[in-house]
Amino acid sequence: MLAATIAAERLSIPFAIGGGIGTGRQILAALAMGADAVVVGTRFLAAEEVTAHESYKQRMVNATENDSLVAFAGNQTLGGAWRVLNNETTREVRLRESQGETEFAAYGDLIRGSLTRDACYRDGDAEKGMVSMGPSICFTKRVEPIATIMNDLLHDAKAAQARVNSLTRNAP
Repeated sequence: MLAATIAAERLSIPFAIGGGIGTGRQILAALAMGADAVVVGTRFLAAEEVTAHESYKQRMVNATENDSLVAFAGNQTLGGAWRVLNNETTREVRLRESQGETEFAAYGDLIRGSLTRDACYRDGDAEKGMVSMGPSICFTKRVEPIATIMNDLLHDAKAAQARVNSLTRNAP
């Protein structure tokens, strides 16, 4: 949330903050720190409306905050850091990184979107492809409709706001 605080102090335009947001409490915190909006991504990976194989969605439900890692950190040629599911493909990417590979040609067979689309989303093999996913996956408990996820996020944010309000009412 440091980024939200810095942005609020330095920007004169509206901004959204994202990354690691998976609860209503986190949404409230980002807004309280000055963000005008939040970006929530990982929390929706197992939504019913997501066009993906049920095995993939179940892998997301079973994932913990420790099931992601960063690939391409510091490699601007390939777009910089990418937080992804720790799977067979990502481990191979990390191996090639450790061997000093920096060019797209060394990774093309692993990072092409069609690999993730076909193997992971279509066929349900979550070990193949580069699957964007952050630690906030740990808040995904089941496959459910987006409306239910949104309602839960809003309920959690309202409960957090009520808690903050009660703390300030009791302050000296």
